[in-house]
Amino acid sequence: MSIIGVGIDVAEIARFAASLERTPGMAARLFVPDELLLPGGERRGAASLAARFAAKEAVAKAL
Repeated sequence: MSIIGVGIDVAEIARFAASLERTPGMAARLFVPDELLLPGGERRGAASLAARFAAKEAVAKAL
């Protein structure tokens, strides 16, 4: 398997958290239900979700 490209993305946590609060349903549109929860069933915080979002964006850029 060869590398197709390199992607990088940065998400500002405070801005991402504000967007989640301001836009009901945004988290459900960006993440599947299992991504919204920690392994113990607790809801992920904004920092964790921002990191996941940045990772998804980076993968999309690499492809």
